[in-house]
Amino acid sequence: MEKEVVSKNFIEQIIEKDLAEGKYETICTRFPPEPNGYLHIGHAKSILLNYGLSQEYNGKFNLRFDDTNPTKEKIEFVESIKADVKWLGADWEDRLFFASNYFDQMYEAAIKLIKKGKAFVCDLTAEQIREYRGTLTEPGKNSPYRDRSVEENLDLFERMKNGQDRYGISEHQYERSGYLPCGTYDTPQHRRQMVHLPNVRFRTSDRGCN
Repeated sequence: MEKEVVSKNFIEQIIEKDLAEGKYETICTRFPPEPNGYLHIGHAKSILLNYGLSQEYNGKFNLRFDDTNPTKEKIEFVESIKADVKWLGADWEDRLFFASNYFDQMYEAAIKLIKKGKAFVCDLTAEQIREYRGTLTEPGKNSPYRDRSVEENLDLFERMKNGQDRYGISEHQYERSGYLPCGTYDTPQHRRQMVHLPNVRFRTSDRGCN
């Protein structure tokens, strides 16, 4: 009787290669929804893929909410998503995480990048960023704010964190310096949209950048 040949998809092939080479000892997958609405069929596919891989390779599965846009997020969506993930049979055990819990660590990491000259505060609007970004066939352009001094960037970023524009919308962008594939330059890492609305955050105070 011939041995059955099991075909592995490219993700399984990568995992098995890394495990075999000792690059990693175990795997950990995650489902990272933004709690600004209800789940759809695409989310279900992601949940089943990530949870299935964690089970196949005796790994761990995390549920991590990407709660970084407080003007659109609600506890209602958090609870709905948790219920749907459970209904699909995925078990995150005690590994329920929220990105907003790590704002302080993200801020410290941004400060380190700014001090190394690897990040800067940019005042381009969203429309201008699209113009400067480049395309698959055309190279992007450097932001005119790319050459700000480290001192100026640190001052601006600190003011962003402290919400100095709290009665309007600050258009400051914190961007990572560097060239990316496909002719793309300077992609925004944090965009500050501090709007003064009562109780707009469902989990955090008015600290930090969004």
